[in-house]
Amino acid sequence: MTVKTAYAVLPAEVKAEAAAVRAEHAMSIAILAREFRSRVAVGEQKTLALLNEIRR
Repeated sequence: MTVKTAYAVLPAEVKAEAAAVRAEHAMSIAILAREFRSRVAVGEQKTLALLNEIRR
């Protein structure tokens, strides 16, 4: 069974944009991934709060 990383399945244009951001801000892929995950988590929290508010 072949295991693919999340990075391996990203479209080429996303990889290119990530490379540009990393270069511009002198970030490693690990730091960029952590930043992305934290921003997604914040977005999910806001979305969940909004959905909870709508349900009430």
